[in-house]
Amino acid sequence: MFIKNILLVFKTKDMANKRLDMRNILQLLRLYTQGVSKLQISRQLGLSRNTVKKYIESFHQNSFTYQELSGLSNEDLEELFDGQIKAVPEKNIVLESLFPTIEKELKRVGVTRQLLWEEYRENHPDGYSYSQFC
Repeated sequence: MFIKNILLVFKTKDMANKRLDMRNILQLLRLYTQGVSKLQISRQLGLSRNTVKKYIESFHQNSFTYQELSGLSNEDLEELFDGQIKAVPEKNIVLESLFPTIEKELKRVGVTRQLLWEEYRENHPDGYSYSQFC
């Protein structure tokens, strides 16, 4: 149990929004075309099920076969897949950059999430609603 928890920490640390290596993408697609389930692929490659799902959806949109994709260069594969995997919205990046300040401010007496959200919306009118902010 202890070792399993350590592995989970190492596996999940700083993995958000990292680009997959093209070998991993090809391995993912090879397993998928061989009939391996998305859950098994995610476990085998150490990826989230949503990541596996996104690359498989992109694979179907391209209407290439696995054999055709395996013959492409890494640069061509990156061009195919990176353009179709959705980027993180700008407002998400902005909000994440504010987290350390928000956390610090919440420790102060009298500062509420409502106050911080109102200040956030003044500076970012197109930002997240209160329910998403909190």
